[in-house]
Amino acid sequence: MYSTILLIFVAISAVVALQNWRLGLLLCVVVGVLQDPVRKVTPGTPIYLTLAFVPIYAAMFLNLWTTHPVLPSFFRHYPRSETVAMLVLLALLVSSVQTLSYGLQAWQAVALGLGFYVGWIPALFLGFFYLRRDYRELDRPLIVFGALTSLMLGGTLLEYFGVRFPVPLLGMVATVGEQRRWFNDTEWVSMLSGFYRSPEIMAWHAATLVIVSVYLLVRRPSWAALWVPQAAWGLIAVFLGGRRKMFILILVFAGLFALLAEGRRRVGIVFYLLLAGVVLAFASSYFVDSRYLDTAGTGFRVFEKRVSSQTVTGPLWLVGVVGPFGYGVGTRTQGTQHLDTDFDKIVPVVEGGFEKVMVELGIVGTVVMLVFVVFLVRIILLSFKRTWASRMDSTPVAGLAAFLLANALTYLVAFQVYGDPFLGFLLGFSSGLLLSASRLVAQGQTAPMARAARAATAPAQPAA
Repeated sequence: MYSTILLIFVAISAVVALQNWRLGLLLCVVVGVLQDPVRKVTPGTPIYLTLAFVPIYAAMFLNLWTTHPVLPSFFRHYPRSETVAMLVLLALLVSSVQTLSYGLQAWQAVALGLGFYVGWIPALFLGFFYLRRDYRELDRPLIVFGALTSLMLGGTLLEYFGVRFPVPLLGMVATVGEQRRWFNDTEWVSMLSGFYRSPEIMAWHAATLVIVSVYLLVRRPSWAALWVPQAAWGLIAVFLGGRRKMFILILVFAGLFALLAEGRRRVGIVFYLLLAGVVLAFASSYFVDSRYLDTAGTGFRVFEKRVSSQTVTGPLWLVGVVGPFGYGVGTRTQGTQHLDTDFDKIVPVVEGGFEKVMVELGIVGTVVMLVFVVFLVRIILLSFKRTWASRMDSTPVAGLAAFLLANALTYLVAFQVYGDPFLGFLLGFSSGLLLSASRLVAQGQTAPMARAARAATAPAQPAA
């Protein structure tokens, strides 16, 4: 019954998105938030429900594509991106052929892999065109996202207190027993997921809630009484999830946000970051079991080792293993473990995101992806320069860049959570919002000239 209601809502939302894709964004986020608990209470926990938001996503992009010159406009602001995009697509095509060499039944792995590598690109274009005038329009959707996520995280607290529903809404319903995080030889904590389908996905959303709340605190400090408790609520959920890297994600974001902020705005941002940090530290120590805090603290002891292993020693070992074209797209993508082909017997088991790319795409594909990353960093820096030159408030650009870079660093350590399609949508949309700085700057520069031209050609008014 619940899945039927959700699918009816998806169909209505897709029709709305075909008419108004910006309104469709809100409906897409609502479905993305609700699809996990609906999947839990549906017999058999069908995997397709994790993609319930996709029809709305597709309708949004179709509406955008038919009403805007999507590619010409984007390439006008970033002219070299067309060449880089063609290189990436060529590398993915070669790697897809490699996957199909295991048999035609491997097409599902190709579909999953391509979804990971390119599924976020339509979201990038949606983000690029979302804002009409300036970044102040971003505050409202972030407020809505924060409210929805705060409600969803209530399930984590209910699970913590042992609440049970007549239907399996809380925890990992397909897992027998509790999932544990050991933080020393004898002590452990239960990893909670609440309404989300796994602790890692829950913790990512909780960490993102903290980041959004801190950003809104900087943007609208008069509402600090709302943003600070919301951030504390998200941080508590991060600890209860037992996913140490999500706590580090928040800290990396805070440091990058202060570092990337424009000089004249940095003092204010650092002040609000310190204010939030003091309150969050107090709330965590008061409301969270000390064992969960100890668990999060162990992340610092292993983080440096994990980064070194999965970005240096692991890739160096893989250079002699993966060959020029790797094992193929999708062979190490999250979700392929449910397919008929047992890739674990063929493909090296890795956990780091850089290692995953090397395994799937090989040396040639990895070089192409590194070129893509360098190009992406270049156009992000270009967005910063254009924003600073125009005297436009660059705080949103710094916040978006810090959020994406923090996630990129987390991806290098462990890629599993980033196989979630809805997370890919949110990160792709955030990337488009960041790159839209160039479009907003150009739009702001041409608007006064257009007004002046209209004034010059307007007929003279008769004297009174």
